[in-house]
Amino acid sequence: MEQQEIFDGVQAKLVDVLGVEPDEVTTESNLIRDFCIESQDFIDIRIQLESLFGIKIANDELLPLNTENGSILTIETIVDFVQEKIKSASRL
Repeated sequence: MEQQEIFDGVQAKLVDVLGVEPDEVTTESNLIRDFCIESQDFIDIRIQLESLFGIKIANDELLPLNTENGSILTIETIVDFVQEKIKSASRL
């Protein structure tokens, strides 16, 4: 699955879950800084991404504390994460 296709799906799910406009969701968007999301939002996003892409995401995999160097998640990191999950699932 191509990154643009994954981005489009992630963008659509964030629009649904967060009630933001599609043009507000860019690859550089920061989930906490730009959208002020909370723990429950991460759970909702995780569930939506699992359903859309047919992948399994552990409860804590999308939390900001689990990103590399403790950095906050951007849409680009989510797209990369989902792409890797899809690749891993296809290898099974």
